[in-house]
Amino acid sequence: MTKAQICINHQNYQEAANALDVLLEQNPQDQKAWILRGHAYYLLKNLFDSEESYINALRIKPAAGKAPLKDNVLEMRLGIIYALRRSWKDAKTVFLKVCKDRMQTTAWIYLGLSFIRLNELTSAEDAIS
Repeated sequence: MTKAQICINHQNYQEAANALDVLLEQNPQDQKAWILRGHAYYLLKNLFDSEESYINALRIKPAAGKAPLKDNVLEMRLGIIYALRRSWKDAKTVFLKVCKDRMQTTAWIYLGLSFIRLNELTSAEDAIS
């Protein structure tokens, strides 16, 4: 994990992703590793592997008594990936959750865009305003 973080800090995203792949082979339930892998691939502009990593991170349930891991960037980037891929229903779902969880202007704009693309114009106007 440390090697991957150092590689990302030095903008060596592919080496970070490779180190995380090795780590995840040993521990596929490491949510932090999946998130960091998603970030590395996102920065490499590899949307497919980034989306896969973020979804895997979200699917991991915390151990009993532990609070779920919160990464503010994860859900925003997943929504942006859906928007870039023009998967507007998925983008809408993600941005609705982000807007509900925290107030973030960018999320509201992307939510409005998703509504526009889905021809839900009244909801788009509400989200953007």
